[in-house]
Amino acid sequence: MTLWSRGVRINQVLLSLIASLSQWLVPLRISILSPGTTGDVHPFIALGSGLKSAGYEVTIASNSNFAPLITARGMSFVELPGNPEELLASDSGEEFLRSPSSPIELVSRFSKLFFPFLSKCLVDSLPACRSASAILGSPLAYYGYDIAAALKIPFFPCSLIPLNPTGEFPFPMIQSPVSVGSFGNQMSYSLSRQVFWQFMRENINNWRKEYLSLPTLGLVDEPTGKMESAGIPFVYGFSSQVIKRPADWPLRHQITGFWPLDVGRDWHPDAALLEFVQEKVRPVVFRFGTIGPREQERIVRIAQRTLELIDMKGIFISDHPNHNLESERLMFSPSVSRDWLLKYCFTIVHNCDVETTSAVMRAGATTVPAPFFADQFFWARKLYSLNVSTVPLPLSSRDFNVENLAQALRSAVEKRDVIDSAVSLGAHLRKEDGVANAVAFFKQKIT
Repeated sequence: MTLWSRGVRINQVLLSLIASLSQWLVPLRISILSPGTTGDVHPFIALGSGLKSAGYEVTIASNSNFAPLITARGMSFVELPGNPEELLASDSGEEFLRSPSSPIELVSRFSKLFFPFLSKCLVDSLPACRSASAILGSPLAYYGYDIAAALKIPFFPCSLIPLNPTGEFPFPMIQSPVSVGSFGNQMSYSLSRQVFWQFMRENINNWRKEYLSLPTLGLVDEPTGKMESAGIPFVYGFSSQVIKRPADWPLRHQITGFWPLDVGRDWHPDAALLEFVQEKVRPVVFRFGTIGPREQERIVRIAQRTLELIDMKGIFISDHPNHNLESERLMFSPSVSRDWLLKYCFTIVHNCDVETTSAVMRAGATTVPAPFFADQFFWARKLYSLNVSTVPLPLSSRDFNVENLAQALRSAVEKRDVIDSAVSLGAHLRKEDGVANAVAFFKQKIT
């Protein structure tokens, strides 16, 4: 071997060693794209925190109201436009949240309200991804698959509800509880996703051409189906104890367990709230996420009359309280108090967004489900099938009234089998660590 060839060989070995060491010395960067409301975003902040603790550099692109939570946990933040929660609390938002008559009407309303801000998210997400080793995206950000294709890095679709077709139950965003058979259930996923894709396709194609230099996509090229065809694993932040893994799903899809975020870790109750919950009669908690002021007033008045009828008291969780509606029987509390209040309450009346639903189940509390939109009906039915709740009372229906709510609350605090089921399920869920399970999966895939 010549001196020159020996030198080349030594250089190759040194470069290989440097490359290996750099993987240990320079943390891999992961970008998480997660626009949306609190229930959509909080679990992804929890996931990002877990990845950060595992040694990754994490950037989360989301809406500005989540910046303090993200940066306080040592992650980088990239702002996406708009505030979906303010939008939903507006008059147009209240109209959007009224129960749609069909999936097509749901997507039509969604497109009118959210597509302007989602179109801006396409452009503003790019800076969050340019130096990443991999991209993770929530369902509202599956356009990250296009960004990953342009950057030639992996993309991992994540979701809090089942999105891959199964014959066991229909698409979770469909409000009807009726199974339409294996073939019909399977088709409900493809059809629902195609409806959404047709509304978004032109914006996506314009963005792909102008910003990513990628070819346009066709009529049936919706992103979830494309990722399925490419054999990409989906990562699910829910528990298989709550949603049993469908037998017809490929093994590559990961069900990790829920991704809870301890939002109120530095929060402490004031004296008035502490006194209120420590009285002899434990309160009922009411939690309805993002709703407008008129809807809040309607619900609070029903709650007030119900509590008087059954001689109980309650706490209404809201970040935009109307203190004029408070009384000796009902007071307001901020959303960060939720997990703390679950330790003291008899039961909780809530809209069944996935974050609240998972928190209630982990706490072992019984539930009066009051869904009003999208996958909330899916979770309400799931709670009832697990025998940890009363019969659902859809919030926008005539069934949500004083008499029915009073009957439901009595059942939730008196039926021994429901109480025992809730306690048992909570004990099992608290043993799971969904974030750790997800991090373990990504450590195998992102190197």
